[in-house]
Amino acid sequence: MTVNLLNPDQQRRLATHLGLVAADLETLAQSPELVSQLDPRVVEVRRLLERLADAAAELPDNEGDAA
Repeated sequence: MTVNLLNPDQQRRLATHLGLVAADLETLAQSPELVSQLDPRVVEVRRLLERLADAAAELPDNEGDAA
């Protein structure tokens, strides 16, 4: 039996927010003033957030699944 922890609206919101955080990190990484000050792990965190956002966007909704 599969149980979703998030309903479809929460899944969409999670994907949206993760994508926005990833976009913000990308913007910071492109700022010439900040590039030399950014921790190199920021790029890795951005990549991980993008992967999480993609995965959250692909989560199936259970509308119509029998319990």
